[in-house]
Amino acid sequence: MKNLRKLLLTTSLVSLVAAPVFAGGPLYLNFNDPDNLTRWPAGGANIPWNPDLGGLPGVMDAATVAAGFLVWESVPTATATYSNNGALVANIDSTNFCSPPPFAPGPIAIPGCHLLDNLFAGASISDGLSPIVFDDDGSIFVALFGPSGVLGFASPDFFDGSGVPVEAVSFLNGGATVSGGGSYPDADFYGVQVHEFGHYSGMAHTVTNGQNIGLADASGPSPNNTYGNAPADQVETMYPFAITGGGQSTLHLDEIGFYSTMYPAPGFFAGSATVSGSVFAPNGVTPLTGVNVIARNVADPFVDATSAISGDRGVPGEYTFNGLTPGADYTVHVDQILQGGFSTTPIALPGPEEFW
Repeated sequence: MKNLRKLLLTTSLVSLVAAPVFAGGPLYLNFNDPDNLTRWPAGGANIPWNPDLGGLPGVMDAATVAAGFLVWESVPTATATYSNNGALVANIDSTNFCSPPPFAPGPIAIPGCHLLDNLFAGASISDGLSPIVFDDDGSIFVALFGPSGVLGFASPDFFDGSGVPVEAVSFLNGGATVSGGGSYPDADFYGVQVHEFGHYSGMAHTVTNGQNIGLADASGPSPNNTYGNAPADQVETMYPFAITGGGQSTLHLDEIGFYSTMYPAPGFFAGSATVSGSVFAPNGVTPLTGVNVIARNVADPFVDATSAISGDRGVPGEYTFNGLTPGADYTVHVDQILQGGFSTTPIALPGPEEFW
């Protein structure tokens, strides 16, 4: 008998849900949270940030940061807001980014790097700051990563005893931009900031349209290009790679659905549809974590589309999408992630991509 190696999905579409579920995935899990999500307290009210004193005017400065946070704050189905809690006391650069306030020049070493020990060395130290660091010439990123092409990073980095974020940090590589002496277009760097502030808010990377646009992957299930190719400006904001002209400064359903699940406004769940299910191994019994699952509205397959990695909320094999259009028809297919770093480690599919 021919061995049919395939993934088995169970899927349900409902118009009303009674409990929070989500699309996309969390940056970290918090099993003290009722939904296992690491999210800022009080519905994300007044998430703090402290801008650097440097910057590249109009490309990377306090004004562009405020605008980037406003993109998230403007999601009508979410409650999170952001608060500029005052600038840092010094301009952070490659000579002082490892020093504690007041940031006098000092040695560079991790562990022992004040602003990064929580994130990179596993420390748990509070200084009352949530810095947004502007690396004007890219020298901090070179010191950290060498010639890497990394455009930025961000994350909550200090948590209370229940795992709830209290402080965060973001470093932005302005040296990669044309204004900073690099080659990355200034206009597209705004999308980098919006992306990083998604991480800052607790969101992980996702893959919905990005592989189709950036890596010529079929719209699925491969090798079938069922829906053709996505418009060039429909790259999801939280795709792990910045694509020039990809429209990543504009939030897509992929981000809106999960962000609204983390910080839901009244009526969000009742007013949208949900797709949920599980991914199993070929034996039909063993749940598989690490499989990308994409849902596409057959009438609007690249705009009304979202994804999740199975098990990304800590329950093996399970996936859920929120924020979908009630009454619409969706295809759901498993998708092999080709590149990128993810909070839930992707696995190689044990069989071909398939959809339902």
